[in-house]
Amino acid sequence: MTDEIRAQAERSWPAGAGGRPGFCFSFVRETLPEDALCLLGGVEDDVVVATPERGLEMTRSFDQGYPEVARAVRLGSWTVLMEIDGFQGTRREVLRSLSTGGEAVSVFRDAGETGQFTHAVDGTVRTCFDQLAPERRWGAEPDALLDSMISAGLRGAEAVHGKPADAPSPHDESGAGALAVDPDSAALTLVELMTGVRLREADTIGHLLTVPFHALLPDARPALRLAALEPHAPEAAARLAAKSRPTSRRELLDLVRGLAEGAGVADSEAVRAALAEAEAGHEVPLDRGSPVYEQVMAWQVDRQRAHRSKGLPEETRLDAAARAGIEARHEVGLAVRDAIAVLNKVR
Repeated sequence: MTDEIRAQAERSWPAGAGGRPGFCFSFVRETLPEDALCLLGGVEDDVVVATPERGLEMTRSFDQGYPEVARAVRLGSWTVLMEIDGFQGTRREVLRSLSTGGEAVSVFRDAGETGQFTHAVDGTVRTCFDQLAPERRWGAEPDALLDSMISAGLRGAEAVHGKPADAPSPHDESGAGALAVDPDSAALTLVELMTGVRLREADTIGHLLTVPFHALLPDARPALRLAALEPHAPEAAARLAAKSRPTSRRELLDLVRGLAEGAGVADSEAVRAALAEAEAGHEVPLDRGSPVYEQVMAWQVDRQRAHRSKGLPEETRLDAAARAGIEARHEVGLAVRDAIAVLNKVR
């Protein structure tokens, strides 16, 4: 077996003998494993040492709200985060968290035909592409990795950049003795070219730092999303629609308060305090750790628990009406958070 064939085999293990189970690996530069797990969404007190089997059990916990679970290992100057049946490493919010002040690379593949490779630097997605179709690239610098992509064997990367599709490559499928490169193996080869880290299957098994966590909330977007209220409280939505173009900050505040009341979330201490702060003319914090963020996160956990409870025995699962109410509270809670972001912009 040549060194090149051996190296390819060492990068092909995520595909598995029985097909593609899916994976998400995030490589974080100069960050300790326990810190990277917290940046992903975990809490320090929840970090434990566990096997993959124990991690999988955690994802099935009703009491914990069916959390996401990630494991971490340090390889050289990089920490590798390995999600169990997850995709959080593809999200902009997560990549910003992992790369602010540094660098992160993530490789995702689901069990079907979806993949994503992302390189983020100091909070910005620099280059992103689907390893199954590397000619489709986006980000602040979509072509920044092009030469390395071609060297890694990501066929098609050069097709839309004026280079011939049959340009020679160390991994080209044409020619005597050439290797047929699996796109996931090629993506891990690209990671190695960028980081110097070769992730082996042996690195992912055994007892590793592990944390259950809940997915970070999407960024608050300054927007009045009254449509979020319509399926759950149509009368309130109709009443507020006539006021959807406020001409003063007072009218805007009344509209946001009406949105919260119409959804039945105005009795939340966090929401009530946020509206009082806004009325006093103060900017309301909405990022992770703020009362509003943690309140909406709690509603998100309730939603996850309600959704997954459908698989429980009838005597223990939530009924349809209860699930619908919990879904509504979470969805409109996000809309209220976005509306408060509007108030933060209107002084």
